[in-house]
Amino acid sequence: MATTHKLPVGPWRAILETALYANSVGKTTMAELYALSLKQPDVIVTSERMYKPEKIGLPRNARILVSQDGRIVGRTANARRLVSAQRNEKSR
Repeated sequence: MATTHKLPVGPWRAILETALYANSVGKTTMAELYALSLKQPDVIVTSERMYKPEKIGLPRNARILVSQDGRIVGRTANARRLVSAQRNEKSR
């Protein structure tokens, strides 16, 4: 019979994971993060320009990005329930 090992929980897990993944972590700038996000398949670049992107280290021509990953979480889920309830009330 195989034995199962549980990963440590809490601060010990953080210490172990930090040691294991330390070589793949590096400092980045906001401009680098923006460029990486543009390459993601589920990110849409809108035509709307950002307001003063230079203040947070983004390129001057930065556009607003929208992530379309398909998940419904947080405020989006609540908004969908509200819209659905309003449609049901109108149809009565």
